[in-house]
Amino acid sequence: WAARVSGPVVPIEELAIEVRGIAPDVAEQLGVSAGLQVVSAGRGAFFRTGDVILEFSGRPTQRPAELQALASEAARRRSLDAVVYRGGTAFRIARRW
Repeated sequence: WAARVSGPVVPIEELAIEVRGIAPDVAEQLGVSAGLQVVSAGRGAFFRTGDVILEFSGRPTQRPAELQALASEAARRRSLDAVVYRGGTAFRIARRW
């Protein structure tokens, strides 16, 4: 059911995470309109499992393919700017590496 509603799990290698679309009922429960849910976060990732990525590089995130393209650009720039929903709060993550 989750894969049908939210789409498949997609790896975003540049960010050491796997994401899928957020199901409409989960989005409503969290009070967000859209985003991508982190289903797995690897060592050194800036994100945690369960995070919902609302924006990345100033753009709303709704499809994993969009995030893949933005993550590739962020990796080239070696900087990350994202708005994340975690633990009932939305906040910005801004990092350079």
